[in-house]
Amino acid sequence: MLKVKFALRSRFLLVPYISRNCRWDSCKPLPFFINPFFTESQNRAYTSTPQPNNSANILLVDYLTNSLKLPNTEAVAISKRFPRVTSIEKPETVVHFFKSLGFSDAQIQLSVKRQPGILFADIEKTIKPKVAFYQELGLCGPHLGTMVSKNPFLLASSLSKTIKPGIEVIKEVLESEKSNNDNNNNFKALMFRILSRYAFVIGKDSVLRSNIAYLRRCGVVGSQLITMLKCEPRLLSIPEGELRNLVSRATEVGFLMGSRMLVYGILALYGNTPETIDRKSKLLCSFGFSQDESNEMFVKSPPMFKTSEAKLRRGIEFFLQTVMLDKSVLVGTPALLDFSLEKRMIPRYKILEMIKSRGLLEKEPSFVTVAFLTDKKFVEKYILRFGNDDAKELQVTYENHLLQES
Repeated sequence: MLKVKFALRSRFLLVPYISRNCRWDSCKPLPFFINPFFTESQNRAYTSTPQPNNSANILLVDYLTNSLKLPNTEAVAISKRFPRVTSIEKPETVVHFFKSLGFSDAQIQLSVKRQPGILFADIEKTIKPKVAFYQELGLCGPHLGTMVSKNPFLLASSLSKTIKPGIEVIKEVLESEKSNNDNNNNFKALMFRILSRYAFVIGKDSVLRSNIAYLRRCGVVGSQLITMLKCEPRLLSIPEGELRNLVSRATEVGFLMGSRMLVYGILALYGNTPETIDRKSKLLCSFGFSQDESNEMFVKSPPMFKTSEAKLRRGIEFFLQTVMLDKSVLVGTPALLDFSLEKRMIPRYKILEMIKSRGLLEKEPSFVTVAFLTDKKFVEKYILRFGNDDAKELQVTYENHLLQES
């Protein structure tokens, strides 16, 4: 009994010493067998925490460089994380399995670079169940290889605790599109895009559910939620407080709850600070637009406020000072400012000026109407319709302006 008391008292007396000299994390339980008087190597032998190793594992380096074609520096860095590996049987098995799924050599190489531990994963217990789950979603062959190579943690994370819950939330939103479309390719393509580019939202299922529920209360439902997933899935994974702030800012500008435009207002505001939006509003006001007109333009064409201030300024100057439109036209049709000046507006304006100077049209067309025509329609209506000589010259002029402005 006395020996037990002495042992316990000695253990607790050592705690302060250990926390000062061995950087013990007081939030974790102290292993009773760690002794501050042991050497560093002796303590490492008794702990389960992986320790950095400065020596390269030559066997693993050879495999990574010769079989997977990794650069030597990267192979060495990876090998140092697995100093106790004495066989490459498991890595060979994993790589063979990936190839049987249709992964390319480049996809396997990228997966290993980003998640080296995947080479030592248990195929039956860890990899196959997740692969089967993704295949059920329609993600097979090259698509699966692309997705995994970009986000190999999708094979490393827990299927039941992390992957399934997050994907189930996304599936619930996407199911409406799947049911309304005879071809499931759209569903697969959207799921592939989310998992390959924004897979970090997986694992935030509680945040996703909370944000989706809030957006539905705001009137953002069905296809609008799908639009948000297509354009900016990250938005659904931000803290709900930030999302509420975005919705509040949108309503202050003039978007209405339940409006189909609300989702586009939220998307435009996401990534733009209030200060940035304020600067763009002031830019509009410097050209004579009132604050109400500025807000009206934003509500009608939210992407306008995702454009740079420089592009916005050049666009306003072009339409008001070159085309000589009344500013009321821009208030009514602010989407004009979304178009590229160089690739669309200036070349078309030059052609119309050329047509007018030659008197080829009895009635001058509205530039707003011309601006919204597709490229094909514009060429047919304002170039090819004229006689051979005029058509050829107009075509050459149009193509030259496109080249000059590109």
